[in-house]
Amino acid sequence: MQPYSNLVCVHDGKLARNGRLLNMKHKVFVVSEAFSEEASNEEVCRAAVEPLVTQVHRGLPATILFYGQTGTGKTHTLLGALQYIASSFAGLTVDLTFYEIRGKRCFDLLSDRAVVHLRSDSHEHVHVRGCRVEHFSALQPEHFMAVLAGALANRSSKVTERNPVSSRSHAICTLAVPPPSGRTASLRLV
Repeated sequence: MQPYSNLVCVHDGKLARNGRLLNMKHKVFVVSEAFSEEASNEEVCRAAVEPLVTQVHRGLPATILFYGQTGTGKTHTLLGALQYIASSFAGLTVDLTFYEIRGKRCFDLLSDRAVVHLRSDSHEHVHVRGCRVEHFSALQPEHFMAVLAGALANRSSKVTERNPVSSRSHAICTLAVPPPSGRTASLRLV
């Protein structure tokens, strides 16, 4: 595979009930960019995260979605992206919320897993009720990463065949940054 390509092939193998026959389907997806397993977090962040950080600085929202099978490096890439974002937002005012969705419940990762609730308003915008907001008046990357480390430690995890600390939920980290124009933009990492 080329180091950078816009095609991703997903091999979906399913074992028959008898445990002897493997049915393999191959699905090809077109993506804006894909990176090889040798790509560093720095390369990924320069290509994929930096344009979104710039967008947020302009007052527009952005979302980064970390998707893949257990043990494929999502958390490793998430930590690299958060470090890169922390450096990009150094000295700025940033409001952080971080919660996880597990089953039908939501938990605040900044408040020792306190239960929070998702609510929709009349415009179908989703709001998180009861979630702690960590305010950074002049973000310092080291302090920011320490707060995030505590939140990540609160995630639900379980030992799996491929990973000794596999998350068992979906986590949503939101950084709200008021740009110079005065209109707050959010960067979500899911």
